[in-house]
Amino acid sequence: MTPSLSLIVEMDNAEVSGSETVLAAINLLAAQLSALEGNGGNGARPEIIFVLPGSSSDAEALRRAVSEAAPGLADHADLSFEGVPDGRYYELKNRGVELARGDIVAFMDSDMLPEADWLPKLLAPFSDPEVVGSNGHTSLLFDSFPSRVYALFWVFPLRTHDERAAAKRPLNANNCAFRRPWIAANPFPDNPGFKVACSLLSETLRQQGLRVAAVEAFSGHRPPRGWRFFAWRALVAGRDADRRFTVLKSQRRLHRLANAFGRFFTAQWRVLRRLPLARHVGLAPLQLPLAVGMYSIFNGIAFVGQALLATGLQSDRVERVPDYVEHS
Repeated sequence: MTPSLSLIVEMDNAEVSGSETVLAAINLLAAQLSALEGNGGNGARPEIIFVLPGSSSDAEALRRAVSEAAPGLADHADLSFEGVPDGRYYELKNRGVELARGDIVAFMDSDMLPEADWLPKLLAPFSDPEVVGSNGHTSLLFDSFPSRVYALFWVFPLRTHDERAAAKRPLNANNCAFRRPWIAANPFPDNPGFKVACSLLSETLRQQGLRVAAVEAFSGHRPPRGWRFFAWRALVAGRDADRRFTVLKSQRRLHRLANAFGRFFTAQWRVLRRLPLARHVGLAPLQLPLAVGMYSIFNGIAFVGQALLATGLQSDRVERVPDYVEHS
């Protein structure tokens, strides 16, 4: 029998993404869920759990907005809305898992635009009982020079012509699915970092020797915007790199500082190695020096963030998106 589905939609980035992106994603979901209607295990319909940082009144306001923007969504899935006061990215996902009832729990974010066959492809591997999870393919969308630079050099592989990077890409927390018993027993780990828990969960999967299927479940990620986000995100990328190294490798400050230097030079070499792919994001040859310069600044800021945390010159703290970034 086809396993039932719980789809968790994290709304942490909704305000940054803008209402148009969020509503577009919701309407794309409605079309995909219609194809799954009636295929739930034991007759169960899919459920969508929207989880946002806020109160119950915020959750109710989101319910009204979704009902108005996509009235047909409730025809294909049971909808629920949950507010988590001051909830952070992975806390929202974990709360969604606690509420989920489906056999399979899938994750997507509010700043994602899934392609037409995203959900069926994400769920297809679970016909194999050996598969505990599936990992989709997320790429950055682009429509301007800065977003093309991000798309070429940032953490996500390109939509096409980037198979090597895609094969090395670890778990995409915004585009993955798990059997509910496993993810309920192994939630995203608690960490003060901004985007660290998915790496730690990937390590848990590796240590347990479990099979996660890489699938061509394509989804586009809204590009970052603004110089404030650029600077803040670079600093956070560095601090998160130190946090990952501390948990997975070594807590010794000398080792952590050495890793900061090594990571900077590796990142710079990666920038040069990816230049042949520039045409696939629409960057002209004359734009490449500026693109390299822009992302070299990003890597330099990330190095500073990592080195400050590694040496203890900056104390660790819980990462949250500052207001000056969120409203930039």
